[in-house]
Amino acid sequence: MTEKERYGTITAFHRLFQEEGIEVSFPTMAARIESAKKQGEITVILSGRLNTGRILYGAFYLESEVREACADLFKVLPKADKYNLLIVDDETYGTIGGLSRNLGISMDIIQPRIQDVRLKPIRGKDKTGHIFDFYSLSEVSKLCGAFIQELPQADKDGLFEINGETFGTSFSLSRHLGVSEATVRSRIQSTSLKSIRGKAKTGRIFDFFLLSDVQKLCEDLISDLPQADEDNYLKINGESHGTIRSLARRFGISKTTVQSRIQRGAIKPVCGKNRVGHIFDFYPETEVQILCADLIAKRKTE
Repeated sequence: MTEKERYGTITAFHRLFQEEGIEVSFPTMAARIESAKKQGEITVILSGRLNTGRILYGAFYLESEVREACADLFKVLPKADKYNLLIVDDETYGTIGGLSRNLGISMDIIQPRIQDVRLKPIRGKDKTGHIFDFYSLSEVSKLCGAFIQELPQADKDGLFEINGETFGTSFSLSRHLGVSEATVRSRIQSTSLKSIRGKAKTGRIFDFFLLSDVQKLCEDLISDLPQADEDNYLKINGESHGTIRSLARRFGISKTTVQSRIQRGAIKPVCGKNRVGHIFDFYPETEVQILCADLIAKRKTE
C-alpha cells in the first residue's frame, strides 16, 4: 500500500464527500457500491479497525474505486420538486411515479410503453436527493394518450367552471375564501367531501372541490368579518387591534415574545381579515403594550 492510497468505510466516504460539497444520500451511495462490487468494478476490499478499536471485516474500500463507481452521482444533476417533476430547457420531466400521478394513469401503463420505444431518460435527483431516470412528460403523454382522460384545467386563480359551478383545490379555495388551507383541508376530510379530478394551470392533476360545498363547510369563518388596513390593524370601538406579527413589528420585539405574553395574559382576540383577506386573530394594542412594556422600554434605550 502506498501513502497515496486511502481506504475507508462507506460512512467515512459519505462524510468526506459531504465535506467536499457533494450532495449524495448514504443509501444511494451504499447501493451503488454494492452494485459495483457485484459487477466487479470494486475489487479491493479490506478488513480493518476503527478508531474505537472495533474490527470491521470486508468493510474498507479503496477511495479511487469508490470515486469511479460513484462518478455519475457526483455530477450536478437537476433536482425535482415535491411532485417529482423537473424542468430542463423548458421541457418537463418526471419519474415514472411522478408522471403516473401527474397524468392520472398507473405506472403499469407507463413503464411498458417507455420500454417498447426505448424512450431515452435524463438523470436527475428526486425530491429526497436520490438519483432516478426522468422521462419527458410530453413524450410519455403521446405514448399513453389513449389512457389519459380529458380533464378540466384551472385558470390562473386555480379555479374552473363546469355547468356554471366553480371548482377549486383546497389551496385555491382557501385563497378565494380567505380561510387557511389547513382549515379548508381539515373540514373537507372530516366530511369526506366529494371531489373531481382536474388539472392545475401547470398541468398537474389534483382533486377539485365544489366552491359552494366548501363555502357551506366554512360558513362560520367567512361571515362579514372586519378587514384590516394596510398595516394589518383593525379599529373596533375606537381601539386598534393587530395580529401578532403586526404588533411585534410595531413594538420592535419578536413574534414569539408577543405570543408568549398574550398567552400569559389570556388576552381575548377578535376574529378579522388581514389586508389581503386571510383570517387571523387580532389583539387589542393597548393591552399587549402593557404586557410588553418592559421590553418596549428596553428596546427604546438600546
